[in-house]
Amino acid sequence: MQRGYFIRKNEPVPDGIRRIMAYQLKVASYHAEKMAEHSDRPVHEFRKCMKRIRSLLRLVRNETGYCQYRTLNATFRDISRKLSTLRDLYVFRSLLQEMKQEASPLPDPSVLQALDRHFRTLYGEAMAKISENRALPAELKQDIGRLETLPGELKLAGQEFLIVKDGLQRIYRSGRKAFFYAREFPSTENFHSLRKRVKDLWHASLILYHAWPDMMILMNHVLKQASDELGKEHDLAMLQSCLDENPIPGTGHARLRKLNRQIMSRRSRLQSSILEQAARIYTETPSVFASRMQTYWEITRNEPDRLSG
Repeated sequence: MQRGYFIRKNEPVPDGIRRIMAYQLKVASYHAEKMAEHSDRPVHEFRKCMKRIRSLLRLVRNETGYCQYRTLNATFRDISRKLSTLRDLYVFRSLLQEMKQEASPLPDPSVLQALDRHFRTLYGEAMAKISENRALPAELKQDIGRLETLPGELKLAGQEFLIVKDGLQRIYRSGRKAFFYAREFPSTENFHSLRKRVKDLWHASLILYHAWPDMMILMNHVLKQASDELGKEHDLAMLQSCLDENPIPGTGHARLRKLNRQIMSRRSRLQSSILEQAARIYTETPSVFASRMQTYWEITRNEPDRLSG
């Protein structure tokens, strides 16, 4: 469970939405300051905050209106993209380490070493620039500072669960559609779309944890696992594209082709697992799913009154 990333049991939904957003902005500002310490964690935690906020905005899109949603979504997306190069380089190195330990047959060690050396150098240079001039951390902190009044400005006039019901239904519908496309046309782009939509639904399930905690814990686990596998598949696709477009010294075409085949094999296994999980996640129609969540939510909210009456 992400700390504070849920509406509390007896908390009015509008208050919960505003509190969650305010907390994510506060955490993002903290990690922007910490980036100058030459550490990996603040970069990843900052980007996670941006993703959580964007998922939250999708959940209340009907309340804010499409124009405001589109503007805010683009704002947080663009802020996050300032760290995309650092994120990609870190992920590439992590993937190479995993391939050393898990891949069968083992990729050519000399190729992995050359790639790791290349990405480690680029990542170190990028982190050193942040530590030396601190311009990017300061810029990110200013970006967040300009948005600190946003939670209080959100227009959330609906009644309790209805504030999020339409957004939840839309998130589920978009994910279901993305699943159908990925199953019928298993392209990199379609799996990337499914990745984003599953992550949105996972974040929504965290926010609505108190609809039925025991059931939501299981749902969170299933969605997190699917999201992690989709993220891994996407990262492998990006690594593959990077190796195709940017020849790296010390690798050699023949050995790279072999590594490429191993990456494709791993992606294929991940895609099969992802589609099996998605078939279970998206088994309902969007309206039935959203109504079921609403029923759970209202039962839980009424429990104290029923027990005390």
